[in-house]
Amino acid sequence: MASRLAQLEGPIDTVYADIYNESGLRKETTLSKELGFKGKLIVHPAQIKIVNEVFTPSKSEVEQARKIIDAAHKAEKQGKGVVNLDGKMIDLPVIKQAEAILEYYNRLVINNQ
Repeated sequence: MASRLAQLEGPIDTVYADIYNESGLRKETTLSKELGFKGKLIVHPAQIKIVNEVFTPSKSEVEQARKIIDAAHKAEKQGKGVVNLDGKMIDLPVIKQAEAILEYYNRLVINNQ
């Protein structure tokens, strides 16, 4: 919360020291992402793949973010500030989150191809 209030990039979680415990690393890294961390430090190259998998937006997250952005653009053209998408209210915070997912995805995936 402190980094968000200071308008800084999201925090990076500390290392997971049990180098070859893949399930433990995945579980801890997933929790870190859920808590708002934007990355995780590693101590061994064997940890790179799992940390990247967890923090890279999934195809379904990217598709949902695109749907949200499209719905928001349509609503804006109609002069609406809020839109219903698949039974859920889409407002500015949801739109900002979708934009952040797409921006992050583009930086990670598209720029590295």
